[in-house]
Formats: sequence, C-alpha cells, structure tokens
Amino acid sequence: MKSIVKFTSVLSFICLFLVAGVTAQTPGRRPNRPQPLNPDSISKQELQNFAETSAAAQKIQQSSVSKVKATVQKDGMNFNHFRQLVMAQRNPNKKQPKISKADQKKMAKIQKDLMQIQNDTNQEIIKKIKSNGMTVERYQRIIATLQSNKELRQRYGKIKQQEASQ
Repeated sequence: MKSIVKFTSVLSFICLFLVAGVTAQTPGRRPNRPQPLNPDSISKQELQNFAETSAAAQKIQQSSVSKVKATVQKDGMNFNHFRQLVMAQRNPNKKQPKISKADQKKMAKIQKDLMQIQNDTNQEIIKKIKSNGMTVERYQRIIATLQSNKELRQRYGKIKQQEASQ
C-alpha cells in the first residue's frame, strides 16, 4: 500500500512538472488537468513503455533537484534558507518574512537560473516521452488514469515488479 501511495505521489509530481513546463511554453494557456483514459485502451506494451518512460523521467527529475540545490548554493544562499523564504512567500496566510536586499538580489538570480533548469528538465523529459513512442498528452492521460483506476495501478504494479526482478 505504501508503494502505491509513493508511486501516486511521484506520478502527481511528474505530471504537475510536465503540465507546468509544457503550458509555460504555450503563452496564454492555463494548464488543464488531463482526462483519464479508458483503462482498456492502454495495452500491456504501452504500459511497459510508460513504466520505462516514467522511470527515466524520475531519474531526470532527481538530477534536476541536484542541479537546483547546487545552483542555490553557487549563487550564495543556503538551500534550506532559500526554501523557507520561497515557502513563506507562497503561503498567503503566513506573515511575510522580511527579506534583505542582498537576499532579494540572490533570489532573483536564483529564480532565473531555476527557470532555465526547469525548462531544460522539461525538454529532456518530453524528449524521453517522444523517444518511447508516446505523446506528452498521452503520457499525462495515462498518469491521470493510474491515479483514478485501481485495476490499471495493479497492472502497472505487476509490470514494475517484473522489471525489478530482472
């Protein structure tokens, strides 16, 4: 059960990351939540391709997280301090912290660098999706279906178990 919850969380993160990246490249578009597919329309081969693609996307994402941490530190800010400031700014119910001019300047540079990392990561994930014979939309719709359909999650789990035992 824990693995399903973890899997769903990872998929949600990847899906949100992809949706944000793809729609960010299309000015004026707001992200729409992908609609689930009929689970029967997803073949075993397509689910295997999806499993391979999502594993690769996860590795790309992990590499991206390392790049983010390195960028924040390279630009002269402690990563935990940066994260706290960003989280506080995003919480409208919390009193906004006073940010020094030096930190504001560092954060502006960091945020520019992070946008580039996000763009590069999105492009790399999109390239991986396409190289595995899928479209981004189909990939996102499979994620939505996995999140909403227990039977497909079970099929996917069996594929992942087979991969792990090899």
